Formats: sequence, C-alpha cells, structure tokens
Amino acid sequence: MARRPKDINPILEDLKKSLTEEKILKHLILLVKGFDPHQYREVIYSNPYYKSLIPDIQKDIIEELEKISNSITREIETIESDLKKIGNKDSEKQLKNLKKDCLALIYEIDERKKEIDSLSQ
Repeated sequence: MARRPKDINPILEDLKKSLTEEKILKHLILLVKGFDPHQYREVIYSNPYYKSLIPDIQKDIIEELEKISNSITREIETIESDLKKIGNKDSEKQLKNLKKDCLALIYEIDERKKEIDSLSQ
C-alpha cells in the first residue's frame, strides 16, 4: 500500500517563505508526515534552525503513529475473534483479507516510524 505520490515543492516553498516558528513547524510536520525523508532531508539539514526543530515534532508524530498502530492491532484482535465465530466461507475470506490489509498497515507504520527516527541521526 504505497503512498500516493504528491508534489512536495509547494510545501517546501511555503516552508522557505515561513517567517514564524508556528508556520515553520506546520510545514515541517506536513513534510515529515507526508513524504519520505530522502525527499526533504537536504532542505532540513541545510538549515540549522529547521534541523533543530525536528526532535520537537518527531515525538508527537511517532505518538500519533503509535495510536494508529494500536487501533489497527485492536481491529485485528476483533477480526480474529470474528473468524472463530464465522461459518460462512465468503465472510471468512473477507475477514482474512481485511486482517492481511491491517497487518500490512502495521508494517508500513513501523517502517514510517523508523524513517522518522532516522531524521535525528
């Protein structure tokens, strides 16, 4: 479930034009949440101020991802419980596919958290 390609340039332009810390943080958060680090790493690391703000936003974004992951894990547990009760093969197949999709999402979230962690290294 790859992320849909988006144009990073408008966000980078808005970041460069930002004059307040609030706006800079807003655009940094959009970058970190929406794009792969290799797309914006150079911009952030070439500006010491941007780089200094990354640890501030990393924690919040990773916490958000953890909440999403926990919610998906609970959904998987519900699916597993439902699978034990189901007698219909079509429904069972749908639930197994849903569980597979949920597991793929958890994997993506884990990979995303690693990417975000790598920003401070």
